[in-house]
Amino acid sequence: MRIGRHVEAVIQDVRFGIRLLLREPAFTATVLVTLALSIGSTTAVFTLVDVLLLRPLPVRSPERLFSIAAPGRNVDLNPSYYSHGFYEHLRTSDPLFRELLASSTTVSSGVHLSDGAVTDRVRCELVSGNYFDVLGVGAAAGRILTPEDDRTPGAHPVLVLSDAFWQRRFAAAPDVVGRTVSLNGAPFTVVGVAARGFFGTKPGFGPDIWAPLMMAQPITAGSIAPLGRNENYLEMIVRLEPDVDVQRAEAMATTVFANWLGEDAPSKPHDAVPTLHLTPAGAGHSLLRAQYSQPLLLLTAAVLLLLLIACANIATLLMSRATARAREIAVRTAIGATRQRLVRQLMTESVFIAAIGGAFGWLVCVYFGRIMLTFLPATAEAWQFSPERRIFASTFLVAFGSGLVFGLAPVIQVARRQVANLRNRTGIAHTARRMLDSRELLTVVQIALTIVLMTGAGLFARTLQNLRAADMGFDRDHVLLASIDPARSGYTRPRTAVFFDHLLQRLRSRGDIDAVGLASHGTLSGVLPAGTRFMSTQMHADGVTVPSTADLTVHHNVVSPGYFEAAGVSLLRGRHFTELDRAENVQVAVLNQAAAQLFFGNGDPIGRRVGAGRQGPANIDVIGVVENAKYLSVREAPIPTVYLPFRDGSPMTLHVKTHSDPRAALRVIEQELKALDPTLPLFQVQTIEARVDDALRQERLVATLATILSVSAILIAAVGIYGLISFSVAQRTREIGIRIAVGAEPRQILLMVLGRAFVLVALGIGVGLPMAMGSLRVAASFLYGVTPGHPAILAGVLTVVTVVALSAALVPAGNAARTDPWNALRRD
Repeated sequence: MRIGRHVEAVIQDVRFGIRLLLREPAFTATVLVTLALSIGSTTAVFTLVDVLLLRPLPVRSPERLFSIAAPGRNVDLNPSYYSHGFYEHLRTSDPLFRELLASSTTVSSGVHLSDGAVTDRVRCELVSGNYFDVLGVGAAAGRILTPEDDRTPGAHPVLVLSDAFWQRRFAAAPDVVGRTVSLNGAPFTVVGVAARGFFGTKPGFGPDIWAPLMMAQPITAGSIAPLGRNENYLEMIVRLEPDVDVQRAEAMATTVFANWLGEDAPSKPHDAVPTLHLTPAGAGHSLLRAQYSQPLLLLTAAVLLLLLIACANIATLLMSRATARAREIAVRTAIGATRQRLVRQLMTESVFIAAIGGAFGWLVCVYFGRIMLTFLPATAEAWQFSPERRIFASTFLVAFGSGLVFGLAPVIQVARRQVANLRNRTGIAHTARRMLDSRELLTVVQIALTIVLMTGAGLFARTLQNLRAADMGFDRDHVLLASIDPARSGYTRPRTAVFFDHLLQRLRSRGDIDAVGLASHGTLSGVLPAGTRFMSTQMHADGVTVPSTADLTVHHNVVSPGYFEAAGVSLLRGRHFTELDRAENVQVAVLNQAAAQLFFGNGDPIGRRVGAGRQGPANIDVIGVVENAKYLSVREAPIPTVYLPFRDGSPMTLHVKTHSDPRAALRVIEQELKALDPTLPLFQVQTIEARVDDALRQERLVATLATILSVSAILIAAVGIYGLISFSVAQRTREIGIRIAVGAEPRQILLMVLGRAFVLVALGIGVGLPMAMGSLRVAASFLYGVTPGHPAILAGVLTVVTVVALSAALVPAGNAARTDPWNALRRD
């Protein structure tokens, strides 16, 4: 009975709250829009944080999974790779590691799959035969891979499809199991489809297919011998039993590793003993996590600031509303309503408003989330970022928490008010004056937090602008990039060379193409999936002595004649490559400025020689020096790069320069490619300008969303200031009427009200400016060409805040200046 009475009372409170909200549509709309924006943006950002940073893998007992890596290494950014021999040695060395799996996406990220006339480039992950068993993942159709599939090199050409790829590529055909498809020209049999929702161990990335490690040779077009002792291409994850001590497992792994190295292990006393470290892998490891951790943390701080601004704003509005309802509350108290009853009514209204705001916030979250997904790489699996039940629950948890936070202000206001004060006009006026101070404090907080948010947005926008304007060393206009990988379709090296020769000849004969060339590593290839980046090595210069500690690491890029002209990389000295330089007996190279400086200092490198390794014969003639260009990222410092002439090899990236829209060249490339081999697919097709945009995805994400959030914050703060000043003018109507009656000019009334608003802005600036300069120092590593205390940005933010705040106060100030003293003095 008692519970029933409480439920009935709550229902009455909700009904009463609904009637009040319907009677005040302006107030209701303002609060709901504010809540929807703040809660929706918070939840959308949390969705990405959850997927990339927090959400456990969809496997059995993910908390017992550990990656094996070198100590101190960021496994997300720089995984440790081991050979298949060491994997087997460790797995069989001790029962601790009997549930040890191995996988590799680095060498198999691009595979040509054909089941007829259509050839697609798909993402493949090579996995050990126990991969699915260790993770506890079953099959949605057919079967999973087993240890029997992974015992003998080349013996079991089988594969498992991901559920997402099965639906996308094969339309979820039930007869796909048992079907034979071609991978890199070799027949493979589909034996199963992995469980729905399983994407492997790398959040944000999803292989299309899984194949046994023993099929590495056909999968990698012969570049990997799976049993090679020095073929380090595998990442390893172990599942430990609950009672196993992690440190003990690390010590055992280190011992096994040292024994495995054998004669290759350090023999000198001062050499470091090789050690292995077990890193928790329950949430997987992902390059996306390494790339987006800092941007997401910055955005999390931004949306939390917006949420605080929204709560302060709504608390101010609710306090003003509670004061306006003082007579109603006094009457209810006089006829017997207890303080607890009034508090429950106000809290019910606040939580009810928050619930409705949370419902609208969910819609904003879905829309906002779609916008955020456009800033992720194209290789990211969008379906993994769909809001799920946890996100749905967190949305209403945030809404409920927000309702409690902003609902406390009017509750405290009512709880402290005495019945006598409610009945006495002086008491009411005194209470209003006290609570007005609290509302002013909340308004100052809104302004201060808005300044922090707007300053961050300004710094991030300037960072993006500076990066876009940076000299990248190549032409960003009218250049199209497109990659081709004949080796993955069974081409031999000689046949590959002939194919590219014919393709270049055909493209150069087209009148709408100005220049065309090939590169083993295209412009800004650092934004592409693993396996498409530069290979580094040590080189030395003939006749130049360097300290033993000098870093002689350089990057190699194999390019064809015409590449520098097509990419717009300027020649500074010497000459470009020609067709004669492709002969086997010709050893020549072109250096970039950084490599020329590394090898020869300020001397002239033309005619000098360089060689592989730190010492030995130097038999490569330097024929040219080109400008430094960015290949890994827009932020990179100049990297010493040695360009070698293209003879054969795959994959290669076409650089096609046109005198019009470069996207029109795609049709030309497709036509010429189809004429030579219609089964070869193009991939990674985009203009250089689009590649630059890809390289700046993180900066664009932060700058764009921070700008949206800061605009929302200043609008919310403006609404708060408008509401505060309007309420203040309404409360002081009699005072203003008296002032006008005794001779005050409208201009004086206007300045009086605006002066009060200016004081609030000044206090907000005084608090917010130091907060912005101090808190944004944590983002200094994300900035480029700008510092947290940039005077122009700070001046712009303060100007915008002041102008918007005073503009918001101008309307109620104008109303005050036009007050009719006769009506004001007759007002009760």
